[in-house]
Amino acid sequence: MSLFPNRIVVDCKQTDVKGLAVSLRFPCRQKNDFSYLVFLNAAGHAELTGEELLRCFDRERELFLMDYEDPRTAWDGRILAHAMSGAEISSALSAFALYHDAVEYPDGYEANLLAAADLAGRGPYDVRVACY
Repeated sequence: MSLFPNRIVVDCKQTDVKGLAVSLRFPCRQKNDFSYLVFLNAAGHAELTGEELLRCFDRERELFLMDYEDPRTAWDGRILAHAMSGAEISSALSAFALYHDAVEYPDGYEANLLAAADLAGRGPYDVRVACY
């Protein structure tokens, strides 16, 4: 039985953070951790389902078989979240340029990263994650 959450909610205490890029890291007991990027809405809020995350993580595992374990059993139960810095956004844009033909990215991913770059320098941001 998987302990992976059904729903993840990300909130930021600050206002005027629409488009803020938040990195979620899912530490694993073995091999590499999984990461996922969310962009906050006008209320400073984002929600995603565990099913959506597992689909994404399974695709990543298929591409890099030796680097990841199944998150359903390897995930250690924590989710680490932080607002991305300008350098992290720049790195994500570089990765997108290299891999967008081989890896499926969400619609508007590149445009969202470009928009988030402006918010990156305005922090620090107080970002919280809840699992259900």
